[in-house]
Amino acid sequence: MLSSSIMKQLKIAWPYLKFGMILLLITVNLRSAIQYIAQVEQLGGKERDVIGEWEQYFDPIKAGLPFKHGTVGYAANWSVPGVDYSPADAEAEHILTQYAMAPIVVARDTDREWIIANMKPKVFEAWLALQPGKYEFTRYKHDLYLVHRLK
Repeated sequence: MLSSSIMKQLKIAWPYLKFGMILLLITVNLRSAIQYIAQVEQLGGKERDVIGEWEQYFDPIKAGLPFKHGTVGYAANWSVPGVDYSPADAEAEHILTQYAMAPIVVARDTDREWIIANMKPKVFEAWLALQPGKYEFTRYKHDLYLVHRLK
């Protein structure tokens, strides 16, 4: 057991220890926030319009489709077995693509005549090799492809 003198010292020191821990947590969080802000500014500043940029990526793809309303499929790294990817990033890109392609619907499947593929060239080659049938495709900037299933 602890002696009564140690218990008295702990009782006196306890408020200072709590204050020190709170101060340490505030300092660590403030430092993290400052580092995060610096990283955001390095990536293009606070004025960077990520959604607007994403829309611009897909403008040529929209122009390449033979329709203005309808549904296209969507393939990404999740469509290729064994490829590592971030599920959160992939889902966010799919949502941004749905927004950028509106009013065209972007379905998360590849059972469509027209498919948007969002993947690196090597992954795209692997994905295309797994697809039954014949396809034509156009490659766009930012690792985007418009794929047309031939009948």
